[in-house]
Amino acid sequence: MLIDSLEVSYGEHWGQWRGTTHPAPMSPALTARLHDAGEAYSVLLTTRRRPVLLAEYWGKSWAHQPWRVYVFDDRAFRTHMIDLEAYPGGWLRVLRHSRWEYTDRGRYESGAWDAEVVTTFSAEGTVEVGRRSRGPVGAVPADGAEPDVVEALSRVLNRGDAAGVFTIAEPGFGDWRGFAGLAAVAGHEFAGAAAVHDERPQQWRGPLRADGIEGLFVAGARHDTVSGPGVVELVTAGPLRIPSGQLSAADAGWLENAPRTVAVPPGAYPVAVSLLRFPETGDFPRVAAVKVIIDDRPVAAWQMALRPGEDPELLRERGFYGVGVDSGTAALFDATFGPLSENEFEGFVVEQLDQGRVVVELPISSGGPHFVAMWAGLGDGVYPLWVGRAVDGRVSCVVLDFLLGSGGAGQ
Repeated sequence: MLIDSLEVSYGEHWGQWRGTTHPAPMSPALTARLHDAGEAYSVLLTTRRRPVLLAEYWGKSWAHQPWRVYVFDDRAFRTHMIDLEAYPGGWLRVLRHSRWEYTDRGRYESGAWDAEVVTTFSAEGTVEVGRRSRGPVGAVPADGAEPDVVEALSRVLNRGDAAGVFTIAEPGFGDWRGFAGLAAVAGHEFAGAAAVHDERPQQWRGPLRADGIEGLFVAGARHDTVSGPGVVELVTAGPLRIPSGQLSAADAGWLENAPRTVAVPPGAYPVAVSLLRFPETGDFPRVAAVKVIIDDRPVAAWQMALRPGEDPELLRERGFYGVGVDSGTAALFDATFGPLSENEFEGFVVEQLDQGRVVVELPISSGGPHFVAMWAGLGDGVYPLWVGRAVDGRVSCVVLDFLLGSGGAGQ
């Protein structure tokens, strides 16, 4: 293929995905943040919508072998793979080149190669070649080093002190021209200096947002869910006493296990529970969300409740930081409350919920810290905690969203 320009796009690692575009796209801005943080991502180079090269960055956890590059053939099959290991002086060294042959698209999409040739390059310059055949072609590729591959690497990479050592400068984010040259192993050629430019993914939606939260607290409102159409019934609870000024959310069975906390003025606050009933399917009612009402001012903006060090700019599409639930139950409580004893949790909280209570409040002394618990939506999982802020930035409400009717599941 003759290439005169390249488009760059970003996404998650592809794994076994056999498509020609990112299965999970990301914006260039997010990917740049991931790169700086040493987290994994992939880079796709295309020409006129046809894939040419896929580079996967493995991040700090694979600092010894940070990059893997795939090259597509003219059929848009990933037929070449180059593993690159860290090399002194800010360089990468070709550790291994793999090539696969496929007789047809069906075998390619199932990952059933007909022949495989793996060329391993040692740091001392020795080259070893391994061959296997398992498909209808029947013949193992010819013996000896793959001259086309070695010749292509010789043209586009730096030669080390030994004949079998090939190096390339480790790229800074956005500088993919060096990697683009590796497309030569599949016979691709460039018409001069090919222009490289970013292509923003058309379907990028960013991290999860609190879309539709207000609608969960409108009595009689209908929402489509995995359990069918649900109708909102509002249940009141509380007041929830927060004398410490620290409102926490966590698994009701493990209050001490990394709760997510929001600072609010010390006080006692009403609680609204959004219960979805399913009259058409007869399914068991589910708690869709729980709101602690700090004051009655309208919400001007929603923010994700974050712990120190959490950065929303590093989240993938529809991603969020949330409250982990493993007991099927969640709780909102003053940060100084708890933890619960096994008898308090199993013998009171779970027993009351099993008997049909929507919200369980532990009996406590007047004026002390308070605790309310409920079934968590569809059960175990991770759920976002949203902070609604008024125009002046002060907290108006806090909502624990169980992702039943507020725009679908994130991740």
